[in-house]
Amino acid sequence: MTIKPLPSQAELVELFDYSIITGELYYKKRVSRRMPVGSRAGSSRRDGYRYISVNKQRYLAHRIIWIMVTGLEPLVNIDHIDGDPSNNAWHNLRDVSQSLNLHNQNKLRVTNSTGFSGVYKKRNRYVAEIWINGKKVNLGTYITAEEASCARETYKAEHINYCS
Repeated sequence: MTIKPLPSQAELVELFDYSIITGELYYKKRVSRRMPVGSRAGSSRRDGYRYISVNKQRYLAHRIIWIMVTGLEPLVNIDHIDGDPSNNAWHNLRDVSQSLNLHNQNKLRVTNSTGFSGVYKKRNRYVAEIWINGKKVNLGTYITAEEASCARETYKAEHINYCS
């Protein structure tokens, strides 16, 4: 997936005001009859992410915010630390690798039958595994899904740096 380059920091700062506390973007100047100065910029998708149009191109709000605050395009992904894609407050955003971003997902796959991420059933036992930097790490087999999940969460807490 190719990510289109964002407008410059200067252009974005000229167009929008950003509240680092609430995470909202507001128009600094009138861009259309429907969007007067001071109105909230963008629209929300059903999944909670916010889109904003700049020069007839749509961008994710958190990517615009990143470049407005840092002056740099995100290296890979902007992660919402609390898992809420509508929370664009500055303290909730961080530039992370794809791997770390995926570890922060809160949803289970629709094919998950155990109710625990990274746990599946094999021959009346539960297997725990985790992917780190593109490599699968097998964490053993357990009698219950809860034990397997506990082993996975312990490993995850010890081996994945959430502060980067």
